[in-house]
Amino acid sequence: MKKNSEIVSWDEYTRIHGGKQIKTINPSIQSGSTVLFESYEDLVLAISDKYPGVTYGTGGLSTQKDFESALCKLENGHSSFAFSSGLSAIINTLMTLTKSGDEILLCDNVYGPTARFCDSVLDRYNIKTTHIPSNVGANISEYVSSDTKLIFLESPGSNTFEMQDIRAISKFAQQRNITTVIDNTWATPIFLRPLDLGIDISIHSATKYICGYSDMLMGCVTVNEKYSKQYHDFYHSMEKYTNPQDCYLAL
Repeated sequence: MKKNSEIVSWDEYTRIHGGKQIKTINPSIQSGSTVLFESYEDLVLAISDKYPGVTYGTGGLSTQKDFESALCKLENGHSSFAFSSGLSAIINTLMTLTKSGDEILLCDNVYGPTARFCDSVLDRYNIKTTHIPSNVGANISEYVSSDTKLIFLESPGSNTFEMQDIRAISKFAQQRNITTVIDNTWATPIFLRPLDLGIDISIHSATKYICGYSDMLMGCVTVNEKYSKQYHDFYHSMEKYTNPQDCYLAL
């Protein structure tokens, strides 16, 4: 299998120090809560949710945006979003995409807390979870009902490392207008770009390989263009954000 290498980078950061320009490889850490506006008109736009920039610290400051931009390029997605943990990323994804009366197909080899949330929390909101074999592929049609709205994969999965036929599942799901989500923590974008295979949304516990040093917690989500606005709107409504120090360490 042919592998391509790509440098993930962004514009060089220019800093002024002692009257001289200094270019740095990584961005500086930007933290804060209140945002100052250049004009009253900008404030009015912010209040009406039409301001193009950040309106408050929970909107994600520049360090977080830089991390999300780098991740999005790695995943070859349309938009990426950072969370405080991997489970937070999973929970918010499921809440964004499902409603009462829907059914989720969940592979048996998913991360334990994912299954626990589906079985114990979503069930209270009349969202049904059906567990399916970890090696499912083209036979996914056997498990789909008229209420199925989302298929949640993890390939390779936690602990037992079974693989699913991602391309076959995504092809079937697209024909039935079913959303596909994958926990890509184990494979990482180095070995798997799920969106290239037709998956709609890729999730990572960035705590693991992306950050890599057991010194922080973070989750992240990358979506295709179809789900970009829907995900952004829910993310904004929940005021999710990530510690800029953690984003800097991840970069």
